[in-house]
Amino acid sequence: MLHQILKEANLKTKIKDLHYARIEEFNIFKNSMVSTDYPTNVVVPIPESGNLIGNRTKSVLQLQGWVLSLLPGDANLMSTEEVEKYLGPLRNEARKFLNALTYAKIVDPEVQNIVYTIKPEYNFLDMLLFGVSYTINLPVKFPPC
Repeated sequence: MLHQILKEANLKTKIKDLHYARIEEFNIFKNSMVSTDYPTNVVVPIPESGNLIGNRTKSVLQLQGWVLSLLPGDANLMSTEEVEKYLGPLRNEARKFLNALTYAKIVDPEVQNIVYTIKPEYNFLDMLLFGVSYTINLPVKFPPC
């Protein structure tokens, strides 16, 4: 169920594919990807925390992931301003993905304020791989299956 919700949220973006994998796994299979496979969204296994309130459970899924793409050249040879031209669109796609998640049917409607963070990532695992990382604490009405 949770993987399906992630896939549906990813469809609201221009991100080509969603990978649900530990970053070590992604590092192994990224070598088989070609430039047309990017940008890609990598979500790591999701920890859950929660509170028991009477007979109700309030859970929070702590999502962490990356929207990654390839630079046409070495980021070390580019100015921050040049790299930002490529990062800006990835930041927007990460924001669309996170926003779509907040409308998923498992989100707790009693929570009004959902906080997220999006950070730039330079030379991520590879000289040409770059993008943004994101985190979001997603409150859910019930533990996901």
